[in-house]
Parts: sequence; C-alpha cells; structure tokens
Amino acid sequence: MIVPASLYLLTSLQIQQHTGTPGAHTVIQALHACNDAIAIMVMGVLWISPIGIASLIAASICNACNIGATVMALGLWMLTVLLGLVLMVSCSCVYLGCCVFSRCFSQ
Repeated sequence: MIVPASLYLLTSLQIQQHTGTPGAHTVIQALHACNDAIAIMVMGVLWISPIGIASLIAASICNACNIGATVMALGLWMLTVLLGLVLMVSCSCVYLGCCVFSRCFSQ
C-alpha cells in the first residue's frame, strides 16, 4: 500500500510542478531530502549487518550440543553456496558466449 501511495503522490507533485503550481517544487525538494536521509540510514544498516549476522552464527554454534557436527554442517553449507556461485557464473559464461574471467587472467 505504501508503494502505490508514494507513486500517486509523486505523480501528482510532478503534474503540479509542470503546471506551475507554487509550492510543488518545495515539497519535491523536501521529499528528495527525506529520500537522501533514508538512503544514508539504509547504507549504515547494511554496513553494520555483517557484525550482527556473524554474532548470530557464532551464538548458534556455541549453543549447539555437538560443536564439531555443527561446524561440519556449516562448512558443507558454505561449500554448497560456493559451488552454486561457480555454477551460476559458468552458466552465465555459456549463455553470454564469453568468460567473465578472461579479462582477469589475460594480463
């Protein structure tokens, strides 16, 4: 519901700005300032989130009954993710007809 309401507000303000309604430009500038502030807050959360994620993983490993089995399962999960990434890159190379790594290894 927020996205359609935001789009409707933005469209209305753009129409008012093009028709020359006074004050529309000021409201648009205020919304741009709010957008910039929210973008900075989101970037801060994205920079800090790896610390929280690592803490949650460490806590779940420490709370496990069998730490060796938990670390082994985590290692297998990481291997699965890495193999999936390699498979995705190789499928992309086949689909695009070129290898992305050719630029890296040609020098």
